[in-house]
Amino acid sequence: MARVRVHGRIAPLIEVGAGFVPDFTGRENVYLNGSILGMSRKEIDRKFDEIVDFAEMAEFIDTPVKRYSSGMQVKLAFAVATSIESEILIVDEVLAVGDLAFQRKCFDRMEQLIKREQRTVLLVSHNIRQVERLCSRVVLMNHGRVLQDGASNNVCNAFYDESDKRIAATNKKATATANQKLMSSGEVDLDEINIIDGNGEITNEIEYLADAVIKLKLRVNKPIKHACIGIGVHTTDFIYLATKHTPRNFTADVLPIGIYSIRCKIKKFPFLPRTYALRVGVAVGETKDTAFYIENALVFRVTSQELNRSNPDLAEGFTELQAEWAEIENTNSENHDFAQITP
Repeated sequence: MARVRVHGRIAPLIEVGAGFVPDFTGRENVYLNGSILGMSRKEIDRKFDEIVDFAEMAEFIDTPVKRYSSGMQVKLAFAVATSIESEILIVDEVLAVGDLAFQRKCFDRMEQLIKREQRTVLLVSHNIRQVERLCSRVVLMNHGRVLQDGASNNVCNAFYDESDKRIAATNKKATATANQKLMSSGEVDLDEINIIDGNGEITNEIEYLADAVIKLKLRVNKPIKHACIGIGVHTTDFIYLATKHTPRNFTADVLPIGIYSIRCKIKKFPFLPRTYALRVGVAVGETKDTAFYIENALVFRVTSQELNRSNPDLAEGFTELQAEWAEIENTNSENHDFAQITP
């Protein structure tokens, strides 16, 4: 049986609006929630303005919480929980709330608690980039079992690797996935998308820094004007890495009904070994209205016999900097000593 020893006061932030009474106002819920978390009335009085300012809720603080959106409730709950002078804060999947500016404030507050105030924060999340940034130690779990426990970079990379394998396996079984985002006006459809290797064969792997050809088969269901086709690369968690559109003179002013085969050659595919996906879009008309768009159109892997993710130089980011170190100059020395750096 597993045991957990706790030293200090715990402030949990586990569920949206947990402990909030819908018919109470925001003000009343701040006092109620603060009391539940162990704050005294005097302590809440002292921190009330700070809590409301951080949550950006001054305009609605005397409005019943039942009229708040879920995002407004989380903002207020986060402000209360992180204002407590507790030694341990438990946060479960609640940082991605509000607009980008408020999310930035949440990250800053968490970093202040962890790095400056030396608090213990237990962060439970599927947002691995968030975990990697905030945490110094990460525990990877699967159905209650600990798979790995260690430094954030190592464990997060292990999660990415395992996730990439599952995504690649799923993609082999079915062309469409649950994560596909598809929009279509009915004017254009994507009948086929493939990666072609140097031998002209269809593949799901691209060698790092090798040329790659993306082949599309588009079905035009009615004549379209000024078609612009785009191909993009994104990560499995939908970070857009690059996009390439057809040039202005690529097609005639009007594309008649028919099936079109289109190839796009990418020179020296620049992204480091891991799993990626392609997105495809077709815009039409002078205003470039979307006729067709799909994400996760094709999942593929970039491979390399020379590089692997365990290399500390490649553990972060998606491309390798093509740079050379030359020399280090000691500017405090009258003789300007140099230390040569060799590969």
